[in-house]
Amino acid sequence: MLIVVSPSVEVTVHTIAETPWLSLNVRYNPTSNKPIQRNYILLSIELILINKNALNKRLISLLSMSFYHALSFYSFLKHTVLSAHITKTHETMRINHL
Repeated sequence: MLIVVSPSVEVTVHTIAETPWLSLNVRYNPTSNKPIQRNYILLSIELILINKNALNKRLISLLSMSFYHALSFYSFLKHTVLSAHITKTHETMRINHL
C-alpha cells in the first residue's frame, strides 16, 4: 500500500523472500527538517526484515536525490526490490510497486 501525505511524500517498498512480504516505509518531507505533524517526522521507517540481499540499484536510480538520501540512510538493510515505477503528480512523487 502506498500512502501519500502532502506536502510530504511516503514511499513504500515491497519485497519478498519466501514468505511473508517485506515492507519498508520511508516518510520524507523534502521542504523541512521539522515534523509536519505528530505522526509524520522527516524520516521514519517501519520494517519487517526478511531479505538481506542488495538494495535494487534500479529503484535508487529512479529516485530523486532527496529520496536517495532518505533510502541510503537505511541502505544497510539491503532489500531486494522486485519491480517499481514512478508517477509524479503536483508536489508528490509516488512510487508504485508490482
